Amino acid sequence: MVNVLILADVLGGSVQPIGAELATAARGIAGGGRVDALVIGHAAGAEAGPGVDRLLTIDSPDLAVYDPVAFARALAAAFDAVKPDVVLVGYTSFGLDLGPALAGLRNLPVIGYSRGIDVVGDKVQATTAPYAGRIEATVSAQLPAVVSVMPGAFAAAEGEAVAVEALLLPLDLSDTGIQNIQQIEPASTGVDLTIAERIVCVGRGIGDADSISVTDDLRSALAAELAGSRPVIDAGWLPKERQVGKSGTRVKPKLYLSLGVSGAPEHLEGMSGADLIVAVNTDPKAPIFEVAHYGVVCDLFDFVEALETRLADT
Repeated sequence: MVNVLILADVLGGSVQPIGAELATAARGIAGGGRVDALVIGHAAGAEAGPGVDRLLTIDSPDLAVYDPVAFARALAAAFDAVKPDVVLVGYTSFGLDLGPALAGLRNLPVIGYSRGIDVVGDKVQATTAPYAGRIEATVSAQLPAVVSVMPGAFAAAEGEAVAVEALLLPLDLSDTGIQNIQQIEPASTGVDLTIAERIVCVGRGIGDADSISVTDDLRSALAAELAGSRPVIDAGWLPKERQVGKSGTRVKPKLYLSLGVSGAPEHLEGMSGADLIVAVNTDPKAPIFEVAHYGVVCDLFDFVEALETRLADT
């Protein structure tokens, strides 16, 4: 039996959906062991994703605003109290902050980029995808260990939520060396990719900003919203509000059509939960094909023209 502790992502006072994916991963390795989810900080109406036995919370006035040092200390205290064999964190900004911090505070091994997890004897074994997903490796570490899980690697667990249980632990949250001066919300142009049912996402393979217009008719025919990968946004070809990925927006449309997107882990984090993913790329080894339901190896401009013609005939 393996006891697993899930670190739930909290953003803007809400628990993020990746917790339900981590619950599936946890159940796969727990056997008859216990699966706990942990929420640090104030999350109004926090509910554990289905698949866990307990939702544990640690709250304090010092945790009202995100402070990575304070949150790491709280996570370490929960680790000491719960004594899990495996700690699962998402490959997210939150998980990347706190997973390695816990490993450092408690001298634990940490495995990143995981897409598959198993426990063999006294070791955790994970299938990982380093170097932007261009290679696959099997990595093992002695228990207890921290494992970072790629969003979309596991389906979200289903079932009933469980009751919330507060962890009352002695915490030293003073003198973290961090002072919150101001929280600044990013400017918005009104684009909300999170509610789009269809998305056409262009990547670096589109070539330049002017070439994005070749998707206009296709997007109109599909009633799809336009999005871009980080290289497109960094180049200034599209505004930040249209970025999909770890540092952009997490989306789950009914259709996600990617054109010239290689599929770095940071991008896959934002879109791999889409109902239907169609990927077009000239590189047959592009990581995007690992999550795509349909993959097309060809020039994206030829694909767009052919699909527009087919849609016009229907």
